[in-house]
Amino acid sequence: MADRSTEVSGAGPIGPARVVVGAAAIPVAGLIGLARLGGAVAQRLPVVDSALVILDRRGESALREVGRVADHAVAVVVRSIVRGAVGDVDLTKLINDNVDLVVIANRIVDGIDLPDIIRESTGSMSSEAVAGVRTQGMRADDAVSGIVDRVLRRAPAAPIDRP
Repeated sequence: MADRSTEVSGAGPIGPARVVVGAAAIPVAGLIGLARLGGAVAQRLPVVDSALVILDRRGESALREVGRVADHAVAVVVRSIVRGAVGDVDLTKLINDNVDLVVIANRIVDGIDLPDIIRESTGSMSSEAVAGVRTQGMRADDAVSGIVDRVLRRAPAAPIDRP
């Protein structure tokens, strides 16, 4: 954008936007002063006092709405900036360059009590294996007893319920 400021002798560069705002500030400042003076006088008159209350509430409402609009505008602009920035960032490169994944992995592994986990899992497996062998041994013993009873011509014993 081209610089549209002009030089005024001894005043430095003059910006058009500042000139417009400065010009607009003159009547606004006058209106504010008049409102203060008129407000002090008008508050003594009952009809004008209620009108001032109505205008005050309208002004308060308008200022709240302007605040909501400004908040929304800021949120939209910030979201747009963040999306643009995140879209331009290579997250994989950022993590690879700035995060030591080996250190993190080592901390995780150090927090795991691997020998205890192995002991517990093999212990439960050993218990299950021993229980299985015992059950098979009991069933084999029952089968051998049945064969011996038949060979010796004994009456069959009542069946035993085995797991």
